[in-house]
Amino acid sequence: MKTLIIPDVHHKTNIVDAIVALESPDHVICLGDYFDDFHDSPEQSILTAKWLKARLSDGWTMLLGNHDLPYAYDAFCPNIPNPFRCSGYSIEKSRAVNSVFPQAGWLSLPAYHKLDRYILSHAGIHPSFAYVLSLDPIEFLRSTLIGGVYSNALSAVSRKRGGHHPTGGILWLDYSEFIPSPNLNQIFGHSPSRLPRLITAPSYNLCLDTHLHHYSTITDSDLPLIKETP
Repeated sequence: MKTLIIPDVHHKTNIVDAIVALESPDHVICLGDYFDDFHDSPEQSILTAKWLKARLSDGWTMLLGNHDLPYAYDAFCPNIPNPFRCSGYSIEKSRAVNSVFPQAGWLSLPAYHKLDRYILSHAGIHPSFAYVLSLDPIEFLRSTLIGGVYSNALSAVSRKRGGHHPTGGILWLDYSEFIPSPNLNQIFGHSPSRLPRLITAPSYNLCLDTHLHHYSTITDSDLPLIKETP
């Protein structure tokens, strides 16, 4: 079975679709951040929201990113000040996104995903937050969106990213803060660089975010192949 792993999208849905057509995978996993880019618009956000809805219907696994969480929160708590806003967010774009993306759809975007011997998430999981792997990823998100429970493990922002927490959460961990955990292999995005970054000891850890210039495929239980976008 061939699985295609796509890092941060940021409206580049045409590139994602081209990669899928090229690779013909059995399954696709996206690592989040579908929305927000420099000088984007509510109209562009609507197109991305429609694409996201369609890909969920196609059976893709779509993880949640820090640029998606503010729009998800607005869908459930539209009249409460949004504590998850990040760069690029606007009320106008939020209204546009949620005018076409179903509320229940946000609960289909887990915070992490287990793929064979790998854990996939948007920004990576710091050892101090590894306990979340014992939780159901959808219920973990539901507690924030519906229950209003703020979780540092999900959305803490560290000083590296303009926050005040000692360590970033699963949606915000900066690569400079990442610490590999023994026996925990991870694939994530969020921290862009010119080339993918790989740590192979004491476990396998791959940061794929290169502004979508790279992606990865995994066939059966083999090591991930890092590929350059044509």
